[in-house]
Amino acid sequence: MRRWSVLTCVVLLVGLANGCAQRTDRPNPTAETTDSVEAALVTWYDALAAHDSAGIVEGLSPDFLLVEDTTLMTREVLVRNLLSGRGQGHQTTHMSDFHTVVSQSTAWTTLRNHEVWIPGGGGDSTGYDFIETVVLRMHDGRWRIERYHATPLKR
Repeated sequence: MRRWSVLTCVVLLVGLANGCAQRTDRPNPTAETTDSVEAALVTWYDALAAHDSAGIVEGLSPDFLLVEDTTLMTREVLVRNLLSGRGQGHQTTHMSDFHTVVSQSTAWTTLRNHEVWIPGGGGDSTGYDFIETVVLRMHDGRWRIERYHATPLKR
């Protein structure tokens, strides 16, 4: 009986692995669709760099939630915090290594993000590196960020 159990487990695991690799409920997105998801993130970060309050809000869904390290932040709190930093400096962002999946009106991507904070009026800039996972949903014909999870990388 024990041999049968091990064999059954192996067959089930192989079947599950093959099923996950060949899922048919998740369409293979076109490069154009994947690019539009990633472009939505770039556009949102451009709005952050420009302190563009309308652009920041437009990039976020009404139910947006940020998870950064041990902090949860709603859209309203994030926007208020970002805009309170106006005039104190600016941030640059370099995103890379995207792993994007699109399924109908929902998309998610995991990426590396290197941010640099440059204080206004001089001073040393500070770099930060993150691994991030972002969930976007289509709202009113545009990809908007629904969830944003950022894990800071230790230097």
